[in-house]
Amino acid sequence: PPKFFGMLDPSEIRQMAPEAMAGFTPEQFSQFDNKDIGAFQPKQVGQLPPKVMAAMTEAQFGALPPTAFAGFNPNQVKVLPPKFFGMLDPSEIRQMAPAAMDGLTGQQIMRMAPGLLQSLRPKQIAAIKPTAIDDLTQQQLAALTPQQAPGFTSEQLRAFSDQQGKALSQTFVNALTPEQKASLNDVDAASPVAPVTPVTPINPETPTVPGVSTALQSLHPFGNSSGLASSAWFGG
Repeated sequence: PPKFFGMLDPSEIRQMAPEAMAGFTPEQFSQFDNKDIGAFQPKQVGQLPPKVMAAMTEAQFGALPPTAFAGFNPNQVKVLPPKFFGMLDPSEIRQMAPAAMDGLTGQQIMRMAPGLLQSLRPKQIAAIKPTAIDDLTQQQLAALTPQQAPGFTSEQLRAFSDQQGKALSQTFVNALTPEQKASLNDVDAASPVAPVTPVTPINPETPTVPGVSTALQSLHPFGNSSGLASSAWFGG
């Protein structure tokens, strides 16, 4: 029964095989208090089913030791409530393996404080999906450091909008390689330009008379600026 798990002490939890964690249900995991959660090892955390991670309370998530974050996998990360990422501190997120960052969603990234975002290592950044990285806010983008620039892939940089590109600091842009800068510039190049519709010129010397065909108007004395038609019209 789930209540049995509330009777375990931290030393007993640490002794559990990582594979045993795969059988946990959200109901069983809910019985652990903060002291119990603090005993989880990285390999144990990595075996927890995603449904358990999704049901984790804020208190339980906050009780995880920083080292436990090294065990997170992408399937677990993507189901975590976005609000949890507003609770992280640099010592925790830096523990996460680059492979785990592949599970990040745009909503989760948007909850990260600019200071937390600055703690991401280049290899972690490179693993984030372009569809998630393009949700970075202008404030977050402005906080990126030159040391993080090597981590950005061409696909990520091309995912930025023109406004996002302008939010990057000059020191960050200067740290990009020529290839990266070319990808960032592709944002402007990819913007479609509306085709210009040619306009038919109007001859200002040829007046138009409503209800009279163009052919007949051409015979009118005022239809020829040379005056020849006028002479022929009046027999002159």
